[in-house]
Amino acid sequence: MQDRRTVERVALGDLPALVIDRCQLRCFEATVKDFSRTGCSIISRNVAEFPVEFGLQIAEMEELIIARVKWRRDNCAGVAFDWDEPALPDSRMEKRVGVRIPATISNVDSDRLVRCTIREASKSGCRIETEHLRQLDNDVLISIEAMKTSLRGRIVWRDDPMAGVSLMWKTAKTAPQLAAAATRIRQ
Repeated sequence: MQDRRTVERVALGDLPALVIDRCQLRCFEATVKDFSRTGCSIISRNVAEFPVEFGLQIAEMEELIIARVKWRRDNCAGVAFDWDEPALPDSRMEKRVGVRIPATISNVDSDRLVRCTIREASKSGCRIETEHLRQLDNDVLISIEAMKTSLRGRIVWRDDPMAGVSLMWKTAKTAPQLAAAATRIRQ
């Protein structure tokens, strides 16, 4: 099969990554094999479960790279990157998925964690349930065990014990320089 890529890819070896389903707030462990500013190859035993569009969090990067699956074979997927994610006109128009995800939530400026359950999720927000809603400011951090970082959010409505949280995903706007990062991570 002829390689039709127009941008050279850099082999990274086995760089750890997370594939984050932003609509259902699920994560899958993966390995990035090669990388360019336009896309990469990903190895994971969960390739069949990847959504078509997802956030890719490589190694120690805080920002997500918005990626779209172009092909899947066995435990490998080829993805293309989308550096200009379109804004949604009305987040309430997004598909919402019923979930039951244990999480912790805290105020942005506090270490005090409050247990909660995420009951509904979409790409731009979620509905949480907690008996400790009154202890939370509007600006919060949500931690889900499978994710390596906290999600920044803003409570947009409250109706004890439920609250709606708008999620503020930190996404990359340009391709990171991964060759140096890959070397540092392996050391």
